[in-house]
Amino acid sequence: MIGENFLEENLPRIFDCNMWPGGEAKTGYEPGLRVYSANPDAQCASLQHTPHSARAEPLPYYAYNFAPLMEIEHTIDFFIRHRAAAVRLFPKKMNYSLAGTETEAILCALEERRLPLMVWHTETTWAEIDAVCGRHPGLPVIIDGSDKKLLYHNRVYIPLLLKHPNLYLETYNFIQYMGYEALVNKYKIDRLVFGTNYPANSPLAPLYMLLSADIPETAKEKILNGNMKRLVSGIKLDIDAP
Repeated sequence: MIGENFLEENLPRIFDCNMWPGGEAKTGYEPGLRVYSANPDAQCASLQHTPHSARAEPLPYYAYNFAPLMEIEHTIDFFIRHRAAAVRLFPKKMNYSLAGTETEAILCALEERRLPLMVWHTETTWAEIDAVCGRHPGLPVIIDGSDKKLLYHNRVYIPLLLKHPNLYLETYNFIQYMGYEALVNKYKIDRLVFGTNYPANSPLAPLYMLLSADIPETAKEKILNGNMKRLVSGIKLDIDAP
């Protein structure tokens, strides 16, 4: 499966939901579709859209940073118009609770527009993730592996995936041996979305782990691009918004 052109051959299939602008690129990695995220220290509106080359290629999407007390109703539709694929929250870093009253306005607005929420599992607790998924069943919640392996938490996230059909896992740090086989074949769960944390990390490891897994090809395709395409296509814009 791994050949000289392994990455290049699979680029058109990839919808990478976890890329970060800036940093030193390790390869000429340009997947078919991608989502750029801003640094959590930056203001959400400071993310600059990357200039596109003259050759035809799919435009990127963006995951914008939000925080409590932002004027959510005025900004969320602006960001959707500017190709928002998700909103990122950093509760621990910014000292608030993901499931607290201070985030309800954001979560309600995201749910109304079906705009996915992305959050590092190190930025919250599984109890808060459980609470948010339960209170907002129409909100897609994507748990990002961040810099800590998800395998340490499988006794928690597997029951939550079984409980909440709006819960998804991003694949960058989903590195448990036979993890795909367990979720897809045993538990019939294929709600994963492909991500790499590029350019800090090479895309080869998560790509190879997925494509070499002993799961149906239809599941691989959903994880590689189909699930994220479906989530993005479900985003709703308030047509009355300025």
